[in-house]
Amino acid sequence: MALQAQTETLLAQPSEAPSPSLSNWEVVSEQPASGASASVDGSPVSSEADDLVAHFTQMKLPDAKRWARKFRTAGYCDMDELGEADLAAVFEELQVPSGIRTKMARGMSEFKAGNFATAFPMPAGDLDATAPVKANEINWGRLAVGAGLVVAAGAAVGITAALRVAMAQGTTIAATGIFVAGDCLDGDALIIMSDRSQKKIKNMRAGDQILAFNAGKMKVKQVLKVETGKSSSMRALTLRRATGGEFIIKATAGHPFYTKANGWAVLDPVAGHFDKSKPVAKLAVGEELVLHRGNLAKVVDIGPLLQRQDTFNLHVDGPGTFFAEGILSHSGLPPLTKK
Repeated sequence: MALQAQTETLLAQPSEAPSPSLSNWEVVSEQPASGASASVDGSPVSSEADDLVAHFTQMKLPDAKRWARKFRTAGYCDMDELGEADLAAVFEELQVPSGIRTKMARGMSEFKAGNFATAFPMPAGDLDATAPVKANEINWGRLAVGAGLVVAAGAAVGITAALRVAMAQGTTIAATGIFVAGDCLDGDALIIMSDRSQKKIKNMRAGDQILAFNAGKMKVKQVLKVETGKSSSMRALTLRRATGGEFIIKATAGHPFYTKANGWAVLDPVAGHFDKSKPVAKLAVGEELVLHRGNLAKVVDIGPLLQRQDTFNLHVDGPGTFFAEGILSHSGLPPLTKK
């Protein structure tokens, strides 16, 4: 009965999240100015090659600014573009001396491994530790159909009663007809990979290398498992970049996005059934979401509930952060032990 009472309390009470101070943001270099090219999330690339300068400095290249200008003139505007290039061919093209080649080759390996501080303003601190997590009493990971629990929409059995049955049987709910929210995305959401290319989340596989972010650094992490399911809590969010371009991402009520003003936020904190020890804000129109270069995208519209949708999420080896459509996101899933 104590467990049932806790469940009823969890379902009934809203979550309130304190607003983190803007002083929790870390600016490694100046915000990139608008330039001729754009990154994978549509953010402007600096005309002054801030990204290259910052990373070449960390590589301890002599006269990092001069080399940054040289690479930018050759068409490599940032580290993402340089990381995709044939480095040996680039060295030959630019007649890079052997000493610089050695430092850069070693440095590019460090960059791809996520061992350099980001060159853009990003949230500081352990974002993984502050991310919302599901309440311990409920495991939303799998359908309970296999255990004989099927609850249809509009059935006489209420959600609380259904939870009681599921818990008593040791089963889980992701529910054919219960309106529950997982931390999930539409299958077409593009995930930024370790090489800064993008891949639809529905095409992701265990072992894929993705780009994560935590404690001031971009990190390369491995996908351990791709979670799939269905949800009736998905909505389409329309966002507008600082450059004016708009894009859409579809997410369920409980999927955490990182906002400039309030930290982690979801569309519906109550439906997300989060642990009260890690409050989460409610995402609203006007909020600014953080992109992978520290730029922002403003939420300009939150659409109506969509019909039942296939959903996808990622278990990651390390911090549960990743970039979906360029937005700093979190799986909201408990960690898995890597096998």
